[in-house]
Amino acid sequence: MTKHVEILESVKYGVAILTLNRPANLNAINMAMFHEIWQLLTDWADDPSVNCVVVRGAGSKSFCAGGDVLAVVENRGDKAFMHEVYRCEYVVDQLIHRYPKPFIPLMDGIVMGGGAGISVHAQERRVVTERTIFAMPETALGLFPDVGASHFLSRAPNAIGMYMGLTGTRLNAADTIFSGIADHCVPSNSLENLIDALHSGEDPDRAIKRFEVDPGPANLKVEAPAIERCFGVESLHDVIAQLEEEDGDWSRNTIDLIRSMCPFSQALTFKNIQYAAGCSLEECLITDFRLALRLMDRDDYFEGARAILIDKDRRPYWNPKTIETVNLKQIDDCFAPLDNEDLAFDWLHGSRQ
Repeated sequence: MTKHVEILESVKYGVAILTLNRPANLNAINMAMFHEIWQLLTDWADDPSVNCVVVRGAGSKSFCAGGDVLAVVENRGDKAFMHEVYRCEYVVDQLIHRYPKPFIPLMDGIVMGGGAGISVHAQERRVVTERTIFAMPETALGLFPDVGASHFLSRAPNAIGMYMGLTGTRLNAADTIFSGIADHCVPSNSLENLIDALHSGEDPDRAIKRFEVDPGPANLKVEAPAIERCFGVESLHDVIAQLEEEDGDWSRNTIDLIRSMCPFSQALTFKNIQYAAGCSLEECLITDFRLALRLMDRDDYFEGARAILIDKDRRPYWNPKTIETVNLKQIDDCFAPLDNEDLAFDWLHGSRQ
């Protein structure tokens, strides 16, 4: 039986194309794929024949729906695995953020979790399409928006990033651009033409601009004042209180949504996004590494995966059960440095900070 190749790569006329090739799994990325992505990107960074890099997902449904959650669940209790799977993912995210050549993610279809890490951290050439569905739904799984997401969520206007992190709300192309998560909208049926233009030697910025279209009005622009009132506050308890004051279908539905997700994750997410406002991406990734490893020692993430992805009963048993009973000292403890194990950016194939 022929082994399925999970990363496709090509270099042609100065354009390197990396394709995530797990369409049946919505192009979710596993640890082996992160290692391969790192190797390809570091090779292309040093290759004078490569002028720019394009990253895309196979199939028509998804750019990348995130990391391979089931692989993490299957390795529960294996500390070495947990250290490596998060470390290699976050190091790739940092490399993309500092990449020395034009890096163009084609965020066509679903973009969630780890898919955001390999796209949003790119500089100025983040392309979405009319099929883009962007979300950071980790608190529904008992995790938190990791991959350095606190860096871009904390910088979104009108407290939209806090709203996204606590609700997992889904954004379309116009919303992603309004939120500062993407830069350009190109129709999905023009992506091949865009790549052909790059192959012809056209400047990446000029080519993107030539195929760019107006994504239409952003839904979040209408909701922005209410989002800022309710989510631009000092604590998670204040979010609930402000939503209760708003009164109306949107606020009631938002409260129900927040309370349906993991309470510990919600409290952790609020603190992390608030803390990240003054941090570099590297500092955010170091913090995320601490938080992720500490959540691997708790039950919530594995319970969320069971309820949503495995048994699919959508009835997770969270501990604690409510936001009001979360122990805030335990939240603070998650942010403490790891003894001799904090994330470093020189652990694999040399440093590229």
